[in-house]
Amino acid sequence: MTARKTHHCRKQTPSPPPLRSYNLAFGMIDRLHKAGLSVVVMSGYSVPDPIAEASAILEKPFCEAELLKTLADVRRSRPTC
Repeated sequence: MTARKTHHCRKQTPSPPPLRSYNLAFGMIDRLHKAGLSVVVMSGYSVPDPIAEASAILEKPFCEAELLKTLADVRRSRPTC
């Protein structure tokens, strides 16, 4: 008979992504905003500074209703052609 190993899950606080990741994300958000696209930021980390170009920020975890409400709010706030 082999011994079964018991694995205990510990909830770990995720470490923030490297600063380079933030810089890449902010650059992409800025380019999309300048192209006239709405950007909804979704992150499992707290966002260090408000992102002016983002239309909305959702912190994970979020439910389907929160996502749908956010997308509807962003869509309503966009100017129509």
